[in-house]
Amino acid sequence: MTVVVESYAAYDAIASEYTKSKELPFRHLVEKATLVKLIGSSMTNSWVLDLACGDGYYSRVFRDEMKASFVYGVDISKSMLDMAKSKEAQDSLRKGRIQYKISDVANMSTTEPVDQLPKFDVVAATYLLCYAHTREELLKFCQVIAANLKEGGKLVALNDNPGDDPNKYTTDMEKKVKKYSLLKTMVNENSPRKEQDLLRYELFNSDESLEMGKYGTRRIFWRGPSLLARFPD
Repeated sequence: MTVVVESYAAYDAIASEYTKSKELPFRHLVEKATLVKLIGSSMTNSWVLDLACGDGYYSRVFRDEMKASFVYGVDISKSMLDMAKSKEAQDSLRKGRIQYKISDVANMSTTEPVDQLPKFDVVAATYLLCYAHTREELLKFCQVIAANLKEGGKLVALNDNPGDDPNKYTTDMEKKVKKYSLLKTMVNENSPRKEQDLLRYELFNSDESLEMGKYGTRRIFWRGPSLLARFPD
């Protein structure tokens, strides 16, 4: 089974399959390990805003493993959030320390915290920023993050590397990375790379593969919006 996704709004179609991909080795050994290292050893007593939270996988990691006192997960996919809420319903002992909201981050307020909540100690954005089609949309994402992050807070994001060399996307690279259940290629690999080129991510579960499009952009694309958003010191 192959499902193609080219926007983070389309995850309703692959909610179950994408959740299975969280069990792939690179998710634990690279992705999760990197995120935990960036955050630090503990979130004790922290409030965390988890943007593009999906099925709540990292929301639960923040609460259960990193000891965050409260996590607020936001995602555009109803199917993903239904799965997240289903897992919460099964955990009565920790119920209430994670809450979920369905929303498009691009439509959230850029001046006030979400749902009039206090500002957050940590904002996590796992594979959110790479879905910005334009500089303006990326700026909006950054402004939403800035509006929700308290002074001295921390933004932690996982994203495609904007400085990645497109020449690495070759047959040789395919042989090296496919064994880890992940393959990344450029959609228009025969054309000169442009600022908003689409990258194709293919994840290989045991019985299916998922193809997802993410926008791989050059470093200059990111620099302006992140500065204009005026993150707290």
